[in-house]
Amino acid sequence: KLNELTTEGAGASGLIPPGLLTAPGLQRESATGTPPAQPPSAVPPSTGATTTTPAPAPPPTTATTTPPLACGKTISVPSAKYPTIQSAFDAACTGDVVKIAAGSYFGAFTLTARHASTTISGAGLDETTIQGMNAPVFTLDGANGVAIKNLTVVRAGHPSTDGGGIRIMRSRNITLDHCRVSKSVGNEGGALAIDDASSATIIRCLFDSNISTHSAGGIVVKNFSRATLVNVTVALNEARGCHGGGLAVDATSVASVKNAIFWANSDTIPAGTPCRKAPA
Repeated sequence: KLNELTTEGAGASGLIPPGLLTAPGLQRESATGTPPAQPPSAVPPSTGATTTTPAPAPPPTTATTTPPLACGKTISVPSAKYPTIQSAFDAACTGDVVKIAAGSYFGAFTLTARHASTTISGAGLDETTIQGMNAPVFTLDGANGVAIKNLTVVRAGHPSTDGGGIRIMRSRNITLDHCRVSKSVGNEGGALAIDDASSATIIRCLFDSNISTHSAGGIVVKNFSRATLVNVTVALNEARGCHGGGLAVDATSVASVKNAIFWANSDTIPAGTPCRKAPA
């Protein structure tokens, strides 16, 4: 019916009810030529009216962000800005020096590729002491060129994790200088594990009184890794599941030892006896 009423013939016959031609959606011209009424918003301004040009909209504001601190800085712990070792590592990046003051600390810290060439330096052997929390104090994973100096790691590690005090994985050119790892426990390497194609140089360090639940009560070097030990002392370490009380090196890896002392290390497996399988 609406289609019939809006034909030209219907307009001429006067059958279009009043208001139909201006109903929404039916804006047609009537047969008499009278245009439908326009809604108020569509009425153009009168000729004599003055118009005001609106002011141009201001340009969109750009959010401002604080640029990150440049790498290569020195970070002191503790300080007002970096009260903990973890806060320092969170802010650290390539080439930074993290200085840890004398004192006793707790924690387990992971360094990755963003920490490459970072130096971690304490106040001295047995002056800066870090105790682990059921994990190695330092885990280096892809952190090439890291140096750890002048500090002691104590009572760290877990029986099912390699490297009780320090674990190095997929990391090259690592330096441990004037460090001590003591009274720690790990699956392989009660004190230190150098694993997964890593390379490390250990200078003037002491590894004592550590325990492994498998092999290498002191240090393990495995899976295509390389280690250089110079002027180190490895003493009183014990392997409780396999051989290598002080040092174990697998067939894919190489260790160079110079001017070192290995003393009173032990294992509980008689020579020639197959080792107990390491935990998965």
